[in-house]
Amino acid sequence: DEVDYYRLEDRITLQGNVLVREDHADSTYRTFSASRVNYRRGERQFEAYDRVTVYDQRENMSGECGEMHYFHGQGYGYLIKSPVLRVLSRDSLTVEAEKIEYFQEFQKVTANFNVRTISRDFLVESDFLLYFHQEGQGIYLGEPVFTSEFADARAQEIRVFFQDEKLHRAELQDSCRLDFAGEDELEKTNWVTSDYMEFTFAAGAVSACLAEGYVLSYFRQEESNRRDLAINDVQSRRLVVDLEKGRINSVIMQNSVKGRYKFRQD
Repeated sequence: DEVDYYRLEDRITLQGNVLVREDHADSTYRTFSASRVNYRRGERQFEAYDRVTVYDQRENMSGECGEMHYFHGQGYGYLIKSPVLRVLSRDSLTVEAEKIEYFQEFQKVTANFNVRTISRDFLVESDFLLYFHQEGQGIYLGEPVFTSEFADARAQEIRVFFQDEKLHRAELQDSCRLDFAGEDELEKTNWVTSDYMEFTFAAGAVSACLAEGYVLSYFRQEESNRRDLAINDVQSRRLVVDLEKGRINSVIMQNSVKGRYKFRQD
């Protein structure tokens, strides 16, 4: 709606319904919209304020925030003031944080402080996220917590891997704990702790869980008719849980196994 050019500063200021488009050599484009934009031509620095939205066709991402800074020559930018970033795929991811940074050279996104990654099937909360778009990998640090309908997991570090734009695998490192339910309707009263954990996903649900190192586990399964009861409270070096549609098919303990098993049928 309004454009001002400051010749000595070599700065352009645009205000009111601003739309900026950046075209790439591969015929893709990136757009920005905001209430106010400053463009410093010498530094190739772009600043956007108030109701900022971003769309990147090549990266298949969109975002919004209250303030954005983009350094065109360096291929670097950051979003602050309630930034939100969306990875647009079949299973879209939404990232919320206090600050989100983009590094074009490494096709990398970082999110800092009070990070929330939201999808249809899970939620991850952490202090820091490092996301590699090309590799389909996210690394969470700062006591991350992974939450889903079936299970809650926490560790010092959580890595998630996507395949064909869907969550495929998750790895947990150091001080790992998993709280899970034996049935969809029951509370998450079962648990496993270990040095390392790995989850495999199918159709958005956990299909297998592997725990290694110093493994402690407690599992209690009680059918809805409350007639069949199975309890194990076990220590081992390796544990494998096989699941189908959120229900446990088998729990296997291996190496240095000791503990308590209880089976009852009335």
